[in-house]
Amino acid sequence: VGFFGDRADALIDEPVEDGERVRTSADRIRFNVIPITVLLGYRFELLADRFRVPLVPYARGGVAYGFWWEKKGSKLAVNEAGVKARGGSVGWQVNLGLMLRLDFIERGTAVDLDRLTGINHTYVFGEWQFSHLDGFGSDKAMPVGDDTFLIGLAFEF
Repeated sequence: VGFFGDRADALIDEPVEDGERVRTSADRIRFNVIPITVLLGYRFELLADRFRVPLVPYARGGVAYGFWWEKKGSKLAVNEAGVKARGGSVGWQVNLGLMLRLDFIERGTAVDLDRLTGINHTYVFGEWQFSHLDGFGSDKAMPVGDDTFLIGLAFEF
């Protein structure tokens, strides 16, 4: 589960003389997405476990659904037909990453951490995430997925 939100000044309906649209601060638009994913993953830890190579590549993939809505001011935006600007888009997601197992920095401390707290390993990771939420190519779904890069710290219990 995640959250994405963005806000901007609203576009003026009529383009100016050169065809470019201008924004106005009179109206503020907010767009939000809550993606929910179910992923299956695999980490290749053989080299880290047997040969103490501290790099652990991994991949995850699965299905995702993004709940989205648009607000104009404090209310849900509506189109000319009176339909509220909210909905959802289904699709797929793939994550590819590489983890650096930090045990090699101080092996004795890593063993003590495992014994005292149950944390087997600690990692610094980088991950590329591609979410393709467009109704599996449907022209009736709003595409709300995107590429994202994540970095962080992970603990293995």
